[in-house]
Amino acid sequence: MLELAEAGCVTIGYTLNGNALAQPPRRVYPHPDLTAAEQERRSRRRDDTSTLRTRAEQIASEITDDWPDASRALRETDHPDRLLWAVRAATDLAEGRSHDSLRAFVQSHAKDTKARDDVNHLLAAMGFDHETLIALGVARNPYIGLGGPILLHTTDGSILDLSAMPGPHDIRLSPHMLPRLTVTGPGDVLLVVENRQAAETVCDTRADLPVIWCHGQPPDAVVSMIVQATQQTSAVVICADADLGGVRITARIHDNLPPDTTIHVVDVGTVPHDEGRPFNTHSRSRLQQLAQRPDEVGAFAQRCLHRGYAIEQEATARAALQAVLNSHPPA
Repeated sequence: MLELAEAGCVTIGYTLNGNALAQPPRRVYPHPDLTAAEQERRSRRRDDTSTLRTRAEQIASEITDDWPDASRALRETDHPDRLLWAVRAATDLAEGRSHDSLRAFVQSHAKDTKARDDVNHLLAAMGFDHETLIALGVARNPYIGLGGPILLHTTDGSILDLSAMPGPHDIRLSPHMLPRLTVTGPGDVLLVVENRQAAETVCDTRADLPVIWCHGQPPDAVVSMIVQATQQTSAVVICADADLGGVRITARIHDNLPPDTTIHVVDVGTVPHDEGRPFNTHSRSRLQQLAQRPDEVGAFAQRCLHRGYAIEQEATARAALQAVLNSHPPA
């Protein structure tokens, strides 16, 4: 503080105790020029944020028919930095602009390919559908992981027996050439797992169970494959991370399954685990909305909120799935 005073940045105010300065100082006064500069910066940020929100609302109205997911994301996103990238993406969609890659998108808006190399995940977390990200050019055709007693029928008539090798096997899906699958095992339960290592463990230990590894918010092609497998099994177990992303993944799968499907949602927080990062305001707000659902997805969101932190740990996911497998012994 004394060094700042010597540099002329602040003035230190003391109370006099006779001829001496009473300690500690009563107050520190910033230099008027510094105060004015900070007020100007704050005013500029407020103006920029207001302009950004106005632009977001305008473009949300423009694209709501063609890109309803992006329109909702614009209206529901509060954080200025997140909203800026959403507006950039939505503007490209409105103008029919597609990019060659994720880095090309970032380069065109920030003049630096590494300025935001996670923007595809950022947009997905805000609610942009995978198909929208593909159209934008920041994502490619999705992967799905398949393992266990599954026959994969390709569009050219070939048949692949995936049970011959440990899974999950990475299959890149095209919405225009979607393969068909047949579950050849007992068909009593299908496991849909977000965590890759947990899916691998199930495939290694329970070759009799069909497993689908689903990383991130599943696009239509992946959901279609899950529905195919569901129609050939008596129950579906969904195991995702216990965070906002995991609840949203669970909700998307849950809501696209046939209405008479028996669904069990695994909460990895019910087994021993380490506390993860606390939920921020955005995550809490979205989880509170999902917690209003009167189904297992809503109950899952409520438990996540009650804990107050995210759980995305490999060992925890494996332990939670093991409890499910113990209730389904091999045939």
